[in-house]
Amino acid sequence: MRILHLADLHLGKKLNDLSLIQEQEYFLNWVLELLEEREIDSLILAGDIYDRSVPPGEAIRLLDHFLTQLVELDKAVFIIPGNHDSAERLAFAAEVLKAKKIFIAGRSPEFLERYILEVKGLKVCFDLLPFLRAVDLLRLDPEAKLLSSEAAVQASLEKNPPPPELPAVLLAHQFVIGSALAPELGKSERAYVGPADQISAELFAAYDYVALGHIHRPQAVGRETCRYAGAPMPFRFGEEMIVRSCPIIEFSAGSKEPKIELVEIPQSRKMISKTASFKEIKELLLSGSPEAIELQEAYCEIVLTDRTVPDRAFASLKESLPYLINLRFVGLGTKTGSIPTESPDKLSLLDLFSSFYLENTGLELEAPLRARLKQEIAIFESGECREECDH
Repeated sequence: MRILHLADLHLGKKLNDLSLIQEQEYFLNWVLELLEEREIDSLILAGDIYDRSVPPGEAIRLLDHFLTQLVELDKAVFIIPGNHDSAERLAFAAEVLKAKKIFIAGRSPEFLERYILEVKGLKVCFDLLPFLRAVDLLRLDPEAKLLSSEAAVQASLEKNPPPPELPAVLLAHQFVIGSALAPELGKSERAYVGPADQISAELFAAYDYVALGHIHRPQAVGRETCRYAGAPMPFRFGEEMIVRSCPIIEFSAGSKEPKIELVEIPQSRKMISKTASFKEIKELLLSGSPEAIELQEAYCEIVLTDRTVPDRAFASLKESLPYLINLRFVGLGTKTGSIPTESPDKLSLLDLFSSFYLENTGLELEAPLRARLKQEIAIFESGECREECDH
């Protein structure tokens, strides 16, 4: 039996105001081709299917189309909700979908849901554990005093140990550490530092493969058969150099030890951060060189080294860079109508906001917006806003 492990799709995600839906559709189409080419029997989606609990319509339609294609290919699908998903919304029509071999966790009172998949006489146990928070422990143990994610996961697993006679796969979406080592985090993830969020990989010793989601960098945790699939694409600058891959897990008759193959995921659009002066960037874009074309076709971040902010910097670059996401400055040092150099405690609220806006957008506040902001700050400082809120 061959199983493809994916996680952290974050369907519907945007980079600033630019939707990633086309890149996500490209990826899912590639997955469908891979499933056929490699004769993969089942697919794991280990949480964060959507980027937020109330996903946009285009993300729902994309997942609907993907699942429909999987049904036509006669592939079994196992899905758990992550911390970005709404378990209730994701599990909509879950009972109906079971008839089509699409299994979605999220409704069990003990959290863990178990399914046995048989392919060509080989049976494999799939245990689906949705994302658990420390407070979820109270549903399993109302008398619990010390709440933690690890205790919640442990309580759920202890109530439902996997059958020892079958190869067992666990789907989980948690912050799992191996020994004393935490997994490597990408820049798009929140850094979990508290012990209440950490879960030891040793809790999963009874499983032959642990399919993890939550961390966006693909990696093994504790052992090779306990793995984060990672996100299929970078979601922030600084992650573009991470090689994206997905594991294919294969179980054979007579053995509970799986073989694991990592397949590199192709990217439909690059993510590039370019550092130079404004003049150098404009000259590059006018050159029509391969580097310029690559930059124009990529999600890009421009880091300007200029000592002052060029006029209409962001808007000017956006004309030639349709996928420009971010504009930053690293060389600002003089005032000349740009970012103030005074100590922040000597600046007015209006000047502080204006400098923040300028630093992050490369644009000066337009007169009408500046006038409106000045009016709102005056109301705030007069106390009228607080008086209205009190009533």
